[in-house]
Amino acid sequence: MSIERITSITRWTGRLTGSLSILVLLLFLAPEGRQSVVTPRQPVGLLFFPLGMACGLLIGWWREGLGGAIAVGSLLGFYLVYGLLLTGQVPGGPWFVVFTAPAIFLLGTWLFSRIDAGRIDAGGTLRWHGDNLGEKP
Repeated sequence: MSIERITSITRWTGRLTGSLSILVLLLFLAPEGRQSVVTPRQPVGLLFFPLGMACGLLIGWWREGLGGAIAVGSLLGFYLVYGLLLTGQVPGGPWFVVFTAPAIFLLGTWLFSRIDAGRIDAGGTLRWHGDNLGEKP
């Protein structure tokens, strides 16, 4: 299988699973007929997850590397800032990671597109404009 095909598969897998992830999260916003009380700490958590994660997945439609990095960074921020610093415990369950998993496909697309463009060679050397980084001309 060619690198172009792998790139295309990971790109569309990331886009479609990311869209599905966002749509499922939007279902949680549907009103249930009861009022929920928001504590002062919860808006910080919501900033990272789902808002930051969803923004990253949406940006990933155009810029895979940036979008994937924002989504993964938002998940890490959610666990570290909201989880450990504000509440003193890591949020349980696999669902935060599951909803952010499409970011891995976006980051894979970014990596494969760099390999396809010749910026990373078969030996893993990162190239910039055809020259090895770190080597003197």
